[in-house]
Amino acid sequence: GTKDTIRKALPMLGADPTLTFITGVVVADAAYWIIRCPSETVKTRVQTGVDENMWQSITKILQTEGWYGFYRGYIPLLQLDFPFTVVNFALFSGYQGLVPVLFGHQPELLDQFVGGFLCSALTAAITCPLAVASTRILLDAGGGAANTDAVEVDIVVPLVKQLETQVTEVEVQVKLAAQ
Repeated sequence: GTKDTIRKALPMLGADPTLTFITGVVVADAAYWIIRCPSETVKTRVQTGVDENMWQSITKILQTEGWYGFYRGYIPLLQLDFPFTVVNFALFSGYQGLVPVLFGHQPELLDQFVGGFLCSALTAAITCPLAVASTRILLDAGGGAANTDAVEVDIVVPLVKQLETQVTEVEVQVKLAAQ
C-alpha cells in the first residue's frame, strides 16, 4: 500500500533508492502504528497483568489518562519499529543477494522463509533494548501527558547505558579473540 506507492513515486522525482526505501518504511510504519497503537497498549497491559482483561484495560486507560493513554507508546513504538524494519529489510536484501552466489539459484520460497526467519531473529536481538523500553513505556499507567518525557528518559537512558556496556564488552572480547 503506502510503502509501494512511495517506492514508485519517489524514483520518478529522481530520489535515491535508499532514501526512497527509508521514506517508504517511515511513512508506512507511522500510518500503521496510528491504527495499531491502542490495541498494542491494551494487549501489553493485559499480557503483563497490569489489567485483568481487555475491557478493564480500556476502561482504566480512558478513566485515568483519556485517549492519550492509548497512544502513550506511539513514539516509542515508532522508535523501535523504524530501526527494526530498516535493519531487517537490509539484512534480508543482502541474504537474497547471497542465495545465488552460495546455492546457485534464485531465492525460492524455502530460501525466503529461512532468510526471513534468520534476519528477523538477528534484527530482534539487535533491537531488543528498544523493545524493552517500548514495553516499559506502554506499561507506565497513570502518568499522564505531563510526565511522559520524564518517563521515557527514565526508562530509555538506563537501557542505552546498558547497551553501551554490552557493546563495549563485545568489543573487548573481539579484540582478545583477535590476539
